[in-house]
Amino acid sequence: ISSTDNTTVSGDNVTNSGDINGTNTSVSGSNVTNSGNITGTDNTTVSGGNVTNSGNVTGGNTTVSGDNVTNSGNISGSDNTTVNATNNITNSGDINGTNTSVSGNNVTNDGNITGTSNVSVNGTNNVTNAGNITGGNTSVSGNNVTNTGNVTGTDTTVSGGNVTNSG
Repeated sequence: ISSTDNTTVSGDNVTNSGDINGTNTSVSGSNVTNSGNITGTDNTTVSGGNVTNSGNVTGGNTTVSGDNVTNSGNISGSDNTTVNATNNITNSGDINGTNTSVSGNNVTNDGNITGTSNVSVNGTNNVTNAGNITGGNTSVSGNNVTNTGNVTGTDTTVSGGNVTNSG
């Protein structure tokens, strides 16, 4: 499914194993499952109640949001990458961009979250990192932050009510 300008795909349940692309691409549904490629040259937006990605979601500015977001694929924006969840974000893939923001009630990272200029990971309740969080300015925050992985940056801040580090 493609266009030279705006591409919009919506439904209660959206399952993609092909290619959805345009200059500005939007995919939405109560449940969105992607194992293919969703690309917007300028802007890419994927939203739903439950968003599951094992493919590629890419664009200039890329936003993925839902009640729950599960990523084992690649979510990237050449400029800004934003992943938001009302409840849980589970990442075992790659989330990256020049400026990368990941926020949810609970954030679990076993993969890679990277922002070449800035990366911010915020869990209102919990952040559990066994993967890699790296960037220029790197910020990790949550009520409970547990790190067994790597958190690195030019300037790095880790803050929380309870911070446990063995990484």
